[in-house]
Amino acid sequence: MSVYKFERAARFNQAKAVFFTLAFHVFLIGGIFYAGEGKLKEYMPEKVKTFLGMQDEKQVEDAQVAVEKP
Repeated sequence: MSVYKFERAARFNQAKAVFFTLAFHVFLIGGIFYAGEGKLKEYMPEKVKTFLGMQDEKQVEDAQVAVEKP
């Protein structure tokens, strides 16, 4: 038997572990917020809301007005 076979199996197991960990956390966090009346936006930081495009229209307009034009 070669060492390559074991290294390949280890890489596959590591990738599988990362996938299941991410999937578990996505479902866990989604389930908590879904069961808690879906108030995800209250707990999310502003930077994340901006990145995901989840800001309210009024907040976007206020941010555009606050920017000084040269």
